[in-house]
Amino acid sequence: MNSKLFQVTVLVLLASQYARTENEAKAIEKIFSACKKSSPEFDGCMKRALNKIRPYFKSGIPELGIPPFDPHFAAEVRQARSMLGVGYQLTLRNVFERGWTDSTVTKFKTDWQNERIIYSQYFPEKWLEGEYEFKGDALGLSDQRSGHWNLTLRDYSQTTRIKRRGAALDVHVEIDRIGDMDIHVGNLLRGRSVLGEFAL
Repeated sequence: MNSKLFQVTVLVLLASQYARTENEAKAIEKIFSACKKSSPEFDGCMKRALNKIRPYFKSGIPELGIPPFDPHFAAEVRQARSMLGVGYQLTLRNVFERGWTDSTVTKFKTDWQNERIIYSQYFPEKWLEGEYEFKGDALGLSDQRSGHWNLTLRDYSQTTRIKRRGAALDVHVEIDRIGDMDIHVGNLLRGRSVLGEFAL
């Protein structure tokens, strides 16, 4: 291929790519433009719109500056509990969460007065994996371990509550149903063959 033909080919490919993303942006805009905030049908419209854009979860929408969402990635998630001399700190790192593209929004409810959105989703399957670090303290006995973990949830439903608090968003996820699950936690027993009283 000569250089001139090569340049024309590259320009055509770039133009077709731009047209594709521009068409995607217009399609997304059309889907959501039907949802009017003042309409009593707004919540139902948003539920339908969110289900229509699921194919874009893996590719994102570059024209709108929206990155891919499936898998969802979290660099770090922390949880700490302490009560009556028993406590733990659990840190999950490099967490990947897959299955969003196949999920379905089953309920969507806005609460404009309290700046809150509540929506429920159904996942035929949802997969999570990452690294963990666990530090526990029970009655003065300390325990610490780390490793890789993965989790598969089947026939799974969750409800997400999002509330605006000033400039920040408070996100709370509740499990509604788990039909079945598989979990693997590496290095849980650190080579021991018997699960001790405080191993968990």
